[in-house]
Amino acid sequence: MDHPVNNKPLAVCDPASVDPASYLTYELRYPERTGETYAMDSKDKDVKKHDWYYYPQMKKEEALMFYVFDKKESSPGFVMHTGFDHPDTPKDAEDRVSLECRSIAIFDDEKDSSSSSSSNSDSEVEKKAFFFDMKHSNNAARIRLWLKLKGLDYMVDSKMVTYADLQSEEYKKVNPLKKVPAFMTAEGHPVFESFVIMEYLEDKYGHLGPDMRLDTPEDRAFVQLIVRNHDLYIASPNCTQPNFCHS
Repeated sequence: MDHPVNNKPLAVCDPASVDPASYLTYELRYPERTGETYAMDSKDKDVKKHDWYYYPQMKKEEALMFYVFDKKESSPGFVMHTGFDHPDTPKDAEDRVSLECRSIAIFDDEKDSSSSSSSNSDSEVEKKAFFFDMKHSNNAARIRLWLKLKGLDYMVDSKMVTYADLQSEEYKKVNPLKKVPAFMTAEGHPVFESFVIMEYLEDKYGHLGPDMRLDTPEDRAFVQLIVRNHDLYIASPNCTQPNFCHS
């Protein structure tokens, strides 16, 4: 305990750099119960994209704090961590001694209605973005698939709207054109048109989960051209191309 940690230091992984699909669950079996925890797939194709951090030569008066469970859906839920073999470990390095303390913090999600102080407004439950979807809409499907493949659908609430919903005054505030898809940011700003929503999602959340953008400018331009042709000449209600109609 009187020497810095040089042998198998503890490292933590940035959850934003990990595709949730690469998490593996395994059981911890005890005589009286069976628990469950997570591991990471070492054969994951994106393993080299994981961002790991550690504090070199930690001393006994220093501590590393991170969470191992959070029920809040807007949170990744936990931080993967492990000891690792540092290539510069001295041959005579003493074994690491670890002291672990786990604490539980419980917060009241209900706003105290009896208090009108401005500080209470800051303690309200964190708001999530909202996606207005429709089952048979190919334009809305772009957003739905992007969120699913990125593993970010837990961060965005969604609703399958109907044609009746599109005509409501409430929906008109989100998309005055009364079409799908539409998106409301966590800050309460409406965004509509599938291309614009996709660009917003990439700007806002593109660094999370697997990279969905193609590698080269030529490939990206080719895909954008397909999307543009679809939006303007195939699916557009203003389409004048022979044998094409609005989908």
